[in-house]
Amino acid sequence: GGSNPLNIASVLTTNLITLQGAIELAYLPEMAGQTQRFESVSMFGDGAGWTNAGPSFISSNSWSYQLISLRGATQRYFRVVKP
Repeated sequence: GGSNPLNIASVLTTNLITLQGAIELAYLPEMAGQTQRFESVSMFGDGAGWTNAGPSFISSNSWSYQLISLRGATQRYFRVVKP
């Protein structure tokens, strides 16, 4: 169960809870109606393997957002492409 925030002796009696790092990518497209997607890569160079960072989306005249987990990541670079 939960704990009582008004009782200093009360403790949380449930599974361990941890906070995990995440970022939110934001992109304002230049044109509406195009299929686009976020991709990521851990390092630049010849043959760098870009991978999808989320599902494709249809651009509009407003910002597009994608929440990305940073769990286990050392560094990543992101881009938006038109597949």
